[in-house]
Amino acid sequence: MTQQQLTYFLELAKTLNFTKVPKRFMISQTAVSKQIQSLEEEIGTSLFERDGKKLVLTPEGKVLAEYAEKQANALNKTLNKIKAMKYGDYSELSIGIAQTSLIPDTAKWIGKMHEKHPRIKCDFVNFNFLKIMELLDTKMLDVVITRQISSDADFLANYEYKEIKKHGVVALVPPKYDFGDIKEISLQDIDGMDVILRNKHDQRFLEKCARYNSVPIVRAQCRNNLLKLALVKNNVGIGFFVDSILNSSLIVCCDIKCYRVKEIKMINKTYVVYPKAKKNAPTIKCLLDAIFSEEG
Repeated sequence: MTQQQLTYFLELAKTLNFTKVPKRFMISQTAVSKQIQSLEEEIGTSLFERDGKKLVLTPEGKVLAEYAEKQANALNKTLNKIKAMKYGDYSELSIGIAQTSLIPDTAKWIGKMHEKHPRIKCDFVNFNFLKIMELLDTKMLDVVITRQISSDADFLANYEYKEIKKHGVVALVPPKYDFGDIKEISLQDIDGMDVILRNKHDQRFLEKCARYNSVPIVRAQCRNNLLKLALVKNNVGIGFFVDSILNSSLIVCCDIKCYRVKEIKMINKTYVVYPKAKKNAPTIKCLLDAIFSEEG
């Protein structure tokens, strides 16, 4: 009596239908019949009989079905216990997301991981980079997804990081401005127009504009992408974003147009950061496998 025979028998005992079992296990009806016949020959009695057109269990079949059900439940419990032992204390994964625009990509990677490892529970926090790294330092996080990394010696001594992907920069233009059906704009094109910049210390953009005789008007300063996007939608000014936002469900306003900016060649990178002490943690390995199988 094999486990395979018991599996086919139990499914047939539940469905009492010789056509459903082959579909369930993607095998032929003949193969199922042979397995059941072999099981009956080994036991020395019939397990099913016909009652008109209906298939029913014999008394002996009912006894075996109870046994097979208990065996299947015991096997499932054992497999679950083995999986739990494999993941140990790392069955939960705490993930810090340092920039709001990384949320769509992170969700995609977690979804990929969940396909293979549905038992891993994920806990997310979203703060600025400094706060996220503070939580990582205090062991409240296992891994961080970020566009910033530190060159500090302590950071390099204690953490590993891997580059995931690179991103360009795009300009999202509110309805009040229209550059037509082109794909790129120039810094000269935004001379005198309202813009939203990342923060008050970010002067590089304005300095670059000045070299092209362009003087945009700063109407708002904002680090939060959700707020910045809301400001763009409400005609406050042109906002500049990492191009991954184009894949986000956040952009639901058809009046917003997207352009590359000819003179901006800045490349933003995304990194995954984790403590060196946890580099062999099964859940971190599962996440890294999901990320790099998706991104290549």
